[in-house]
Amino acid sequence: MKYSYTVFEQPLSLPEYGAYTAFGVSVSPKGKAHILQSFPDVSTNKESLAALVLQCNRLQLHPIHLRDVIDDFLEG
Repeated sequence: MKYSYTVFEQPLSLPEYGAYTAFGVSVSPKGKAHILQSFPDVSTNKESLAALVLQCNRLQLHPIHLRDVIDDFLEG
């Protein structure tokens, strides 16, 4: 099965930060509308998250590894 990873945008607000735009990652089976996994509020940097998603798509990362990849992204 092939997967399609995408970046999505989400307006959020937190008392300590105020309003901001966050970006998350979702994964779906390629050509299908339903989402297998979704991780909101991963980053406020769309470009760096888009680079990560590009690699996930290029390498066809299996969704079971997505949480680990996001954790590594946040630690880096």
